[in-house]
Amino acid sequence: MTPDSRGTKAPLALTPELREALRRIAGTEHLLVAMDFDGTMAPIVGRAQDARPLPRSAAALAGLAVLPRTTTALISGRALASLREVASPPVDTLLIGSHGAEAWLGPGSTEPGP
Repeated sequence: MTPDSRGTKAPLALTPELREALRRIAGTEHLLVAMDFDGTMAPIVGRAQDARPLPRSAAALAGLAVLPRTTTALISGRALASLREVASPPVDTLLIGSHGAEAWLGPGSTEPGP
């Protein structure tokens, strides 16, 4: 539901193309949801260490992380330790840092975990 001009909730209208895309995604065997952090999950800020995910973005990622047959990942140009610190990702979310040079791929990964 989305607010209309009067502030009341109007039904969410999906285009046929979006409805079909959602149907296909719902039918996948295993879904990977990979998100960039800076500028996507979190706004761009003047000091990189001040970045934090937007509350609704963090909640959406957390909700996706607990879905069956779904893997979440955060990708960033920043170092893996910095990404982990500012993003506070769900525990099983995969982390890719330093433009792909560093990776935490879950328990048993060669990089240190969260």
